[in-house]
Amino acid sequence: MMIGLSKFGYTPETYQPYEFSKDSYNVWFQQYLFKKKTRVRLYFSYMKYFHNEHYTEYDCDNNLYGFRVYQLLSKSIRVDAGYKYVTSDAKGIDEANDITEDDIANRGDATYKEHIYSVGVAVKFPKVFGLRNDINITGQYQKRFYQTDHFLELDPLHAGRYDSNIRIYSRYNLIIHSYLSLTAFFNWIYRDTETTAELNRQYVSNEKDYSQYQIGIKINYRIKF
Repeated sequence: MMIGLSKFGYTPETYQPYEFSKDSYNVWFQQYLFKKKTRVRLYFSYMKYFHNEHYTEYDCDNNLYGFRVYQLLSKSIRVDAGYKYVTSDAKGIDEANDITEDDIANRGDATYKEHIYSVGVAVKFPKVFGLRNDINITGQYQKRFYQTDHFLELDPLHAGRYDSNIRIYSRYNLIIHSYLSLTAFFNWIYRDTETTAELNRQYVSNEKDYSQYQIGIKINYRIKF
């Protein structure tokens, strides 16, 4: 008698290594105002992304412009708000090889522009067993508009597409020593994808909508030389 196990719908190609690398160059300027109760930060970033062949997006160059304002309301409460503007220029290729301009023109174009709005609050609590502790909560709303001029049939993932992203990051810090602390965090990430192409709306939503929860504890140890 032979007993066998089969896995329906499984092929070795089902799981692929989605990997990317990024080079990032950043500049920021900061100024304190109103007896150092207000802090204004301006920043610019240039980022180069390198995706492997399993992504539907290709290598791209991104520029980020933004500002953030921090305001002390009291010794224990600080609020902040900010805005970022991102432009992404997708190359249409993953690496230098023998690809013609026509080949690139017939590929998906993930070029986009994005607006990011953020608000946050940080609160220092009374000491617990003599230990300092605080909580930080930040919320983000991101609106991304894809810029491809390809026809829907040629670029179904990007033609007319726009994304709405909501992200909430929270962390609780317990300072045990000047060099040792514990952090408990909870993050929620949500993306709703829409398109002006009515015929493609359900497909894009099925492919790109997602939500994610991240929960964990980190041990932070600072080494001084």
